[in-house]
Amino acid sequence: ADASFRRHEIVSNGVVVGELGVVLNRPTQYDLQFRERFLTVLLVIIGVCVLLSTLPAMLITRFVTQPLRTLGRAARSLAKGHAVKPLAVASSDELGDLASDFNVLSSTLQSNQELQRQWLADISHELRTPVAILMAETEAVIDGLREPSLAGVRSLHEETRRLSLLIDDLHHLSLLECGATRMHLAEVNVGEI
Repeated sequence: ADASFRRHEIVSNGVVVGELGVVLNRPTQYDLQFRERFLTVLLVIIGVCVLLSTLPAMLITRFVTQPLRTLGRAARSLAKGHAVKPLAVASSDELGDLASDFNVLSSTLQSNQELQRQWLADISHELRTPVAILMAETEAVIDGLREPSLAGVRSLHEETRRLSLLIDDLHHLSLLECGATRMHLAEVNVGEI
């Protein structure tokens, strides 16, 4: 029996009616060399294509992610409490919208911080006045420059009441700021007030 030829019986209704011979095609040395060279060239082409597509992909990725990295650095700086320069809005796509929104957020935070500093300075000034009056009145009595009197005690009481109102206002503002209480808005006649 020749190994390069295979016979198959043809059977019909259980009876062998013929034979079919199939020639087995063994690869020649030239076929094996062609296959090896083809696979080598194919791998080289695939490698070159991957390298050629990687470089533009890296450049495009860098171009696309650069605004995101800039936004991330600015957000981290803002989170640390540092002032941030407005970001350049170079496009009108989603990244440009995000940069614009970040600029608004940064500006609003900086304005709020400035208002808070001014508010603290005003509160400090408002608290110093009644405290200074209380200290002066009590020191005058302690030093014997003034005799304790009902009018003096009423003056001290009035300054203490002013301090108490300021402290209550500060407490209510802190509750509003942290969301522990709500404002109930209502229409009022300013003329009556």
